[in-house]
Amino acid sequence: MKVIILLQGRFPTEKAYGVTTTGTIKSLLRLGCQVTVFSLGTDYEELDFKDNNFMLKHYVETKLSTRAKLLAFSGLGLINKISWRAFWKLTYRHNKLAILAERGDVFWIRDFGMLDFVPKKRPIIFELHGLLNIIKIIKLRCEVRDRIAVLAPISKSIEDRLSILRSSREIVRAPMGIENEFLESKEGIQEFKERIELLRSFNFKGLKIGYIGKFSPNGYSKGIEDLLELAKLNLKVQTEFEISIAGGTDRELISATHKLSDYGLTANDVKISGHIPHRTVFGKMKELDVLVLPMPASKGYAGFPLKSIESIASGRIVIAARCKIYEDIFSEGFEPFWYEPGNAISMEIAIQEALSDESLGDRLGKGTEFASNFTWDARTKALLDSLISSQHNSIF
Repeated sequence: MKVIILLQGRFPTEKAYGVTTTGTIKSLLRLGCQVTVFSLGTDYEELDFKDNNFMLKHYVETKLSTRAKLLAFSGLGLINKISWRAFWKLTYRHNKLAILAERGDVFWIRDFGMLDFVPKKRPIIFELHGLLNIIKIIKLRCEVRDRIAVLAPISKSIEDRLSILRSSREIVRAPMGIENEFLESKEGIQEFKERIELLRSFNFKGLKIGYIGKFSPNGYSKGIEDLLELAKLNLKVQTEFEISIAGGTDRELISATHKLSDYGLTANDVKISGHIPHRTVFGKMKELDVLVLPMPASKGYAGFPLKSIESIASGRIVIAARCKIYEDIFSEGFEPFWYEPGNAISMEIAIQEALSDESLGDRLGKGTEFASNFTWDARTKALLDSLISSQHNSIF
C-alpha cells in the first residue's frame, strides 16, 4: 500500500504535528507500506531515520506564492487569512500534477486545507486535532459522503462533536502515540521503587518534582503556576523538594523566569529551562521522581497532550490535574494521583499519597501496561484496518 501524507507546514519539525507525523511514518514503514510526505521546505535538522520505502518532498513554490506567504507572515487578521488562502491555492495549482504522479492508494491528512490537494476518488484518512466549528462540520459532512474513508479524532471531546455528522463512515478515536522504547521495563520500575525507599529514609529530601512540556501553547497557560505555588509552599513547610519546569520556548522561558519574583521565589527555588528535543524527553523524564501534568480547570482543551502518555510510560509517579481532558484519557484502565487545579496544597497531598502508597510499584507497572495501548504501531494499524473495512478491500 502506498500512503501519501500531505502536511500544511514544515517537516521535519519538533512541533507536535512533526512528532505525530514522524511516529506515523515509522509505524507505516514497519507495517510494510510505502510512504511519501509532501510538506513546506525547512532547514531544520535531518530526520533520525532512513528507509528505501520513504520519500520526503517539499512543495515547489513560485515567486507569486512566496510573496503571498511572506505577506501572510507579516500581516495580521484578515490580511493574514487572505494571504495564506492565496498561498495554498497557488501552491496547489503548481504541485497537483506532482502529487497525482505519486499514484497513492490512500491520502493521510490533518488539515482542512489539504482536502483540495487530494486527487478525486482517492480515499482519505483524516486526523482531527481540534474542536470543530459549524463551518468545518458542514464541510466534513459533504466530504464524508464523497472521499473521507476514516475520520480519526485524537480525543473524546472531538469524537463527541462528530456525532452530529450521523455518518456511516468509520470514526476511530486515534490518540497521540509513543514509540515502544518509551515504555519503562519492570527492572527500571524496581530500581525506581528502591530509590523512593532510599529517599524515604531522608524524609524525601531531594525528591525531584517537575513538568516537561510547553508552558503556554496557543497563548494559554498549561498551568505551570501550580508548580510555582508548590515551590512557594515548599519553602514555607521546608520539605526540600527539588522542583523544575522545562520545555518552553525562548519567549515562554523569559516570561516564566519573570514570574518567579511574583511568587517570592528565586532561580534556586525552581529550576526553569527551555526547549528539550523530543528524542531526549524520555531520558529527562526518568531523571525526575514525580511528573506533574498541570492544566487550568477553566480551560476547555480539546486535543490530546502527548506528555500524559509519555509520563505514564516512563514508570515515574504521575500527579495530574483533575480536569476533563485528563479524565477522558485515564478513564479506560489507569488512574494517576489526582490534584485539584490551582491548588498547591492539593498537589502536596497527592504527592504524599503517592509516596506512602505501599503498592506503588504495582501501580507504576499498571501505568506502563496502560501506556502500551498507545504505541504508534497500534494506532496506525487500527486506522488502516478501519480503512480496509470501509473500502471492502476495493483499493488493494
